[in-house]
Amino acid sequence: MCGICGISGLENKSDIDYKTILAMANSLRHRGPDDEGIWCSGSNALGFRRLSIIDLSADGNQPFVNETGEIRSVCNGEIYNYKELRQKLISCGHQFSSQSDCEVVLHAYESYGLDFVHHLNGMFAIAILDKQENRLVLVRDRLGIKPLYYHVNNDRIHFASELKGILADAKVPRGIDPLALNLFFVKEVIPAPFTIYKNIKKLAAGEMLIVDLQGRNEKFKTVKYWEADFTPDYQRKAADFQEELEALLSDAIDIHSVSDVPVGIFLSGGLDSSAIFSYLKNHSGEPIQSFNIGFDDLENDESKIAERLAKDWGASHRQLRLEKTDVIQLLNRIVLSYDEPFGDSSAVPTYLISQLASKHVKVVLSGDGGDELFSGYITGRGAKNIDIACQLPDFWRMNGAAFLDLVRPSNSLKRLKLPTWLMLASLRDHLFDPLCRNILKPHWQVPRDDIWATYEPLKEKLTNLHPVNAYFAGLFAQYLADDILPKVDIASSAHSLETRVPLLDYRIVALAAQIPYQLKFKNNNEKYIFLKTIENRLPDYILNHEKRGFGIPTAYWKETHWRQRIRTLHEQSSIVSDVLDISKIDSWDGALTWRALFLATWLVQWKDYEVQL
Repeated sequence: MCGICGISGLENKSDIDYKTILAMANSLRHRGPDDEGIWCSGSNALGFRRLSIIDLSADGNQPFVNETGEIRSVCNGEIYNYKELRQKLISCGHQFSSQSDCEVVLHAYESYGLDFVHHLNGMFAIAILDKQENRLVLVRDRLGIKPLYYHVNNDRIHFASELKGILADAKVPRGIDPLALNLFFVKEVIPAPFTIYKNIKKLAAGEMLIVDLQGRNEKFKTVKYWEADFTPDYQRKAADFQEELEALLSDAIDIHSVSDVPVGIFLSGGLDSSAIFSYLKNHSGEPIQSFNIGFDDLENDESKIAERLAKDWGASHRQLRLEKTDVIQLLNRIVLSYDEPFGDSSAVPTYLISQLASKHVKVVLSGDGGDELFSGYITGRGAKNIDIACQLPDFWRMNGAAFLDLVRPSNSLKRLKLPTWLMLASLRDHLFDPLCRNILKPHWQVPRDDIWATYEPLKEKLTNLHPVNAYFAGLFAQYLADDILPKVDIASSAHSLETRVPLLDYRIVALAAQIPYQLKFKNNNEKYIFLKTIENRLPDYILNHEKRGFGIPTAYWKETHWRQRIRTLHEQSSIVSDVLDISKIDSWDGALTWRALFLATWLVQWKDYEVQL
């Protein structure tokens, strides 16, 4: 885990100020406190902050440069297949200056050109400056585990691992994007390619941005180089999937554990992290360092079961408890880390457990992705309801649902009137909740059609899939990429901690996407195929444990300090009162209260932005 940044002038119109790239890199120091690398020449500059994980020597510092000096690269992340790829590249005549996994990126690009990304297995955000081709290439890994932001103006492009890296250049405009603000309340996060700022974008998962620095042909070309195909394979039997999944799990956890520093684990007590632990515990002669967080709300607390598993398997276990009074005290720090409004309240425990782990290890494995891949969010009954809803005749859906709305208004009934693909893509979102829409003052609201248009990139992907598979594909493309993965990256990076997600090895993802949904829940068991694959590795008290979420108990905590804090900020800040309408605050549920609290805090904290339509 590191931080990268850079600036490239378009058509050599302007030289880059060394102080600017240095400020950008320094703003990312938390991502990489171990070393710094700055290269600045004419109209191009690259910055790097290093967290030393593989090849701890100075040789592993970046930017890397090829033998001719024509190509330079910076990479944030880990390339898990770097050893085999390195040997292949050496056999082709490439010379390496380090043992770093990220140096293979540079030489793979030399050998394979823009196809180099298909040779990488890892989590990464990459920037390659190619003087020979006069282009800048920005790449984000297949799943979007590592973030990458960019800003374009008339004569240059900025990029960085976090928004604060780009904002370190005072010349970058900071106007708020009203559409992004509306999406925040609809989706609870701001999805790619949007950010809270009009002029800064996120590169999406599995995307490559090719910038022609001479302005020839297409100046900016975005390529979607990979996405999971959720078309089910009905030719294979459950046993076939289990056999391949078992082999992939073993290999993925093995290569995700490669490190020159100790590796720990976030141990929740659920199936996913426990399964990873069952493989990881055999990799080292030393006790595994495991970390957990508990709550003062019994419905959300899994700390006892995690503690039991850690004890049974000889882990060195540490845990802390989150009390409701902690949230307000932590909020200012969390808001400054996330750079833009972030509405998933589980950012709080993720931030705290990252802080705890960072005191003992530099790398942790996490079970993120298992629910999205193997159906941890939906039961067989839920799948049946989706199937039925999508098979209703169009006339009933469009007219009968409208009639029922007059008798019994319902967000669910309104959703039935949407095109099938959009209905499925938006099942987790708050498209029709008037409280979520009217929480913004009228001059900040955008037409609902503008919000619906942001789902359009999913239309082709979801339209031809079975409704349940379409739901999974939409969940994976949105919730995982825009919420879960950014949450973990930002929270862990704030504490100079690298989090790896072996269940999101792209080979496992590709396999899981092909598993028919009938095998993902069966006999009232969620995650059936995953459960059958790992059941011999785990004790019964893990296998039979009822799934619980990782979120804080917002329903209980909203009544205490949260609403009062929003009222106080609303009274004290003209910015907050200009954006938020709190007249219905007593009707807000816990999740909406949290989003409003986060936004209000952000509006006060980020004083250097421009409030403009």
